[in-house]
Amino acid sequence: MPDANNSYENVIKFTIENEKPVYYSDSTSPLLAVLIEFIVILDLKNEYNEVREFVIENKLDLGLFVPHHGVCSKSKELIENKDDDLEEQLFSNPYFSDGYQRDIRLYKNLYDDMTFDDFRSEYEKRIDEFKYVYRTDKAGYPFLRNLAHIYFQIPYFPDKWRTLNVK
Repeated sequence: MPDANNSYENVIKFTIENEKPVYYSDSTSPLLAVLIEFIVILDLKNEYNEVREFVIENKLDLGLFVPHHGVCSKSKELIENKDDDLEEQLFSNPYFSDGYQRDIRLYKNLYDDMTFDDFRSEYEKRIDEFKYVYRTDKAGYPFLRNLAHIYFQIPYFPDKWRTLNVK
């Protein structure tokens, strides 16, 4: 979806009127945010520098959607639908939005370049930001979550890749 807010209405309005709606967001890239975290997981220093340069040159923001439902979440009070847990909403709510956007920064102290090692250190602080115990996984059907994410076009949650340990 070209709109970082996953809003069909914004995309349709932009397409028809050729004018960006107020809440249309196309400068934030969740895909590049995931990519740069995978680059750290795979310890690809040169690729980090290339992607970092591309992001900065194109003035892109990196952001990930993080649900409020995490085991150690400090924002559970912000959950709007308190009747359904994360999985129930994931499998039934195409407009799932009970979460926040985590900005991924490529600078230290606002202006200093963030080296690969600096970024890895910041990434390691985020690893436990979102963890959730899924009933579908316990039942032996973790692939069902993929179907829900794809069908409802809900961005993958960070625990999808942050739990990988490649060394």
